[in-house]
Amino acid sequence: MAVEQLGEIYLCKVCGNEVEVIGVGGGTLVCCDQNMERKVEKPKLQQFYLKIYLILVSNRPHYLL
Repeated sequence: MAVEQLGEIYLCKVCGNEVEVIGVGGGTLVCCDQNMERKVEKPKLQQFYLKIYLILVSNRPHYLL
């Protein structure tokens, strides 16, 4: 998969290395002789709502940091 944007994160399915793009120059990232795959992260708002849900369904008090 070709590098397209700053901040993208790529993952090696063999060894688990992660790489964050800090400069776009084109090409494909390779690790362990295989192309790395772009890691798709959940949107931050969705992660926030998941935290709220987990706090509400728990019987113990929790605090968001």
